[in-house]
Amino acid sequence: MDDTKLRDQLVTIFVAGTKPPNAPSWTWYLLSQNPEQRRSSTPS
Repeated sequence: MDDTKLRDQLVTIFVAGTKPPNAPSWTWYLLSQNPEQRRSSTPS
């Protein structure tokens, strides 16, 4: 998944999501499926 697609997914979750308590879980799921993005989104 490229950066643009991941960003779009996150925006959808946080802005248009109907179940906000699930947003953090979904975010962690997406990051677990994209280890390269996870490495670039966490502090060193």
